Amino acid sequence: MKVSPSRLLVSRRAQASVITLAFTTLFLTFNFLSPDSRPRSSNIYTSSSARGPVAISAHSSTYVKYHEAPYALGATRRRRTFTSLSDPPGVATTGQRILLLTLADDLSSFGGSSVRATRGDGRVNRTWTFADYIARVRAQGMPASQMTLGVLTTSSAAFENYTATLLALPRAMPWSSADIIYLPSLPLYGVGKGGDEGGDEGSQRRGYRARLRNYLMSSMLDDRYAHIIWLDADVVELPQGLFARFVEVAGISERTDITPLVATGTPIDDNGDGEDADGVQPGAETESETPFPDPEADHGPSLPPKVTPVVRPAGLLTLHSETGAGRDVNRGSWRGFGHRPTALELSQILDRGRSFRGQKTWAKELSQLLPGTRDGDLVQLDVVGGSALFMRAELVREGLVFPVGSVREHENGGRETEGLCKVAGQMGWGCYALAGSWRTVHADF
Repeated sequence: MKVSPSRLLVSRRAQASVITLAFTTLFLTFNFLSPDSRPRSSNIYTSSSARGPVAISAHSSTYVKYHEAPYALGATRRRRTFTSLSDPPGVATTGQRILLLTLADDLSSFGGSSVRATRGDGRVNRTWTFADYIARVRAQGMPASQMTLGVLTTSSAAFENYTATLLALPRAMPWSSADIIYLPSLPLYGVGKGGDEGGDEGSQRRGYRARLRNYLMSSMLDDRYAHIIWLDADVVELPQGLFARFVEVAGISERTDITPLVATGTPIDDNGDGEDADGVQPGAETESETPFPDPEADHGPSLPPKVTPVVRPAGLLTLHSETGAGRDVNRGSWRGFGHRPTALELSQILDRGRSFRGQKTWAKELSQLLPGTRDGDLVQLDVVGGSALFMRAELVREGLVFPVGSVREHENGGRETEGLCKVAGQMGWGCYALAGSWRTVHADF
């Protein structure tokens, strides 16, 4: 059947009108609507891999963009990589990069605190969020181009919440890139939870968290990073300059004798007999059993042959942790491997000057080692806590991991952060705490 020229012309004009209307609609949508009312960009593009093209979902906001690729290690695991649009990775050519790592299991991981009410003299409970965490890190003032964030969560709701928080930031991220990893659970959850088939519930929990820490650390670490900082999600206050101090101490060469920085503090008379816990009268001369040589002493040939003036270089660093009310928390940093005083025993030792039978052989908690020290000092430790923990990245590349199973000499098994110093010591590195007034504040609940 023949179509008249006039009908054909009308048909073509109609098609042209439809095409013009479609392009006009797209133009108005993306150029005249407000940024908040525009649909989020959700483009699908391809990236080559060993198994061929892989679909990747890309999204962006004003200050950050992210993409999520299919996870090669399992369908239930997800990973989103966020990139700053103002400080993208690779722009900085100087400085030492920091890898900041946090386990944030779910939305309750950031804890809560009793804070002063905005009106009146009362106090109210405040629940902290991922946005508060970001603000604390931003307050450290580190260049965003020198830092990367890695967060692992076991909650799908938290995974989406952390994504929304980063996309909604009113300013650029305090790091150049961030990876949010969703990991519901690890294989062999029941058997592997303790690193072995024994141990109490607390030991099993620590063993499983060690596995999560190792998973996150190995997933994030590459050649760009010189420093690793672990930060608990429920640390609600960080001392100004903490990250910079970590990097400063780590910048001391391993060939440098840091003995002048290491302080013994003011000895505590744990036995009530005029002697410190090691049975030495304050100020008395001691032999090689002294934990550290006196920094002011003459380290020349006249030293007793057993005394070594050089202490191990700093491989791991931490600091004291307390609640907003000043109560000691975590209690994860110790010197010595004897009995660890309970919270009640430690309170009576520090606050009431009480002594206990056999206390001479007990381990000392960090709060017992800090009196008499200055902010520029370091206190040597045999066990570190993980609330705010610095690690030289090179040690991890050489094999340092969070122990999953038992470590010898540890009354509590040595799992997770407990056994780090033992392994680091075998590699030639020491564990220290920032002394003086350095403190982090934990959530109250």
